[in-house]
Amino acid sequence: AVALAAGLFASCAHRGGNQGDATSLPAATVKTITVKSAPLTPEIVSFGSISYRTETTISASVEGTVAEIAAHEGDPVYRGQLLARLSNVQLEIGERQAESQLASAKAAVEVAKAQLWQGKEQVQARILSLKKMVADIAQKKREAANLETTLLSREKVFKVGGISSEQLESLKLQYQSAETAYENAENDYEVSEIGLRDEDIRDSGFAVPASAARRTALLVQINTQTLQAQLDAALAGVKTAQSNLDAAKALVAQLTIDSPVSGVIGAREASVGEHLSVGGKIFTLIEDSEVYAVFPVPEAQAMSIAEGMPVEVTVPALGDRLFHSRISVVSPLVDPQSGNLTVRALLPNSDSRLKPGLFIRVRVQTGETRRAMLLPRSAFASLDSGKGVLFAVRDGRAFERKVSVVESAPGLPAGRVEVTRGLTDGERVVDEPSPVLQDGEKVDVEG
Repeated sequence: AVALAAGLFASCAHRGGNQGDATSLPAATVKTITVKSAPLTPEIVSFGSISYRTETTISASVEGTVAEIAAHEGDPVYRGQLLARLSNVQLEIGERQAESQLASAKAAVEVAKAQLWQGKEQVQARILSLKKMVADIAQKKREAANLETTLLSREKVFKVGGISSEQLESLKLQYQSAETAYENAENDYEVSEIGLRDEDIRDSGFAVPASAARRTALLVQINTQTLQAQLDAALAGVKTAQSNLDAAKALVAQLTIDSPVSGVIGAREASVGEHLSVGGKIFTLIEDSEVYAVFPVPEAQAMSIAEGMPVEVTVPALGDRLFHSRISVVSPLVDPQSGNLTVRALLPNSDSRLKPGLFIRVRVQTGETRRAMLLPRSAFASLDSGKGVLFAVRDGRAFERKVSVVESAPGLPAGRVEVTRGLTDGERVVDEPSPVLQDGEKVDVEG
C-alpha cells in the first residue's frame, strides 16, 4: 500500500511538475459518455399498504337482549342486510298501547263528526221552525184582531139589550185568550230566535250577509262552533296518537340491526342472550367497497405533492396488478421519528380483492414530463451544493468543465444527476475520471 501511494505521488508530481510539458506525457485512457437529453417525469416513488377507508361500529340504539346473531367475523355483508335482532318486551308493549290509543282517538273523531253533523241539522231545523213561528204569530195576531172587532160590535149590541151579559163575557174571554196566545207566540219566537238574530251574527264578528242562503250557512257555522272545536280537538288527538305510535314503532324497529353499509364483519362484540344497554357494541364493520392506498412521503418532498395528483398503485400480491387513482388526503402532520408524512389515495374495491395490510408500490407524478440532461454520478470529479466538476473531451483532450447540477429531485433516477447549465447535447464527458486527470490533458478514448 505504501509503494502504491508512493507511485501515485510520483505520478502526480511528474504530471503536475511541468504544465508546459503536458503534451509530452503519454495520453491517459478514459471511458466517455455522450451527453444526451432525455424525458424526465417528476415523480415520487414510495411503498405502503392497503388500509380500510371506514371502520363502523354497530351498536345498540335501544336497550335490549340479543335474540339473534345473523353475521360472523369475516362475513361479507351488503347494505341493509340483517345482522342481529334484539328483544325488549317493554318496547313491544308500548307499541301495542300506542296502537290502541290511536284506534280510540280515531273513534273519538267519528263521534265528534256525528255530533257536528247533528248540530248543523238542529240549527237548520231551528231556522225553519222560526219561519213557521212567524206564520203562526201572524195567524194569532189576525185572530186576536178579529175577536177585538167582534167584541167592540157586540158591546154596542149589549147596550141596546141585543145580547146577554153572559154572552158578552164569553166573547171577552175569547178575545183575552187570543191576545194571550198571540203574546206567548211572540215570546216563544224571541226565545227561539236567540243565536239566530242579525245581532248575534254581528256579535260573533261577522257582517250580516245579504243572501238568505249565506245567512243560514253563517248561522249554522256560528251555532256549531263548540262542536267544531270538539272535532278539531279529536283530530289533534289522532295526530298525537299517530306520533306516539310512530315513535313506538321506531323504537321497536331499532331492535332489528341492519348493516348501514356494504363491507366485511371485522369483529363480533356481542353474543345471543347478552343484555345490551344503549350504545352497547355488537359488531365492528369494515367498509371495503373502497380502500385507501396509504404510503409515506419524506418531508423534503412534501411541497411537491397535493390532493388530486395522479397515483399509480401496484399490488405485488395480485400479480403486480396496477390501479390508477388520485391523492385523496395529505396529512398535515409529519412523523417526528421518521420525518415522513402520510398520504392516502382512494381505490375502488368492488371485487373485495384489496385486503387491508397488502403491500403496495406507489408512483406519484408530481409534474409535467420535460427534457433533462442526466449523467451518472460517476462522471463527476466533484459534486458540492449544486455545483459539479467534470471533464469534457474534445480533439483528444480532456477539459475541465464546471456545471450547475440538481442532485435530488422528484423523478430523478437513483445514481443520476441532472445538469442544468454548462453542457450541451452531443458533448462527450469522461466517466469515472481519474483524480489526477488535469485540464487539457491528452486522452485516449476506450473503444
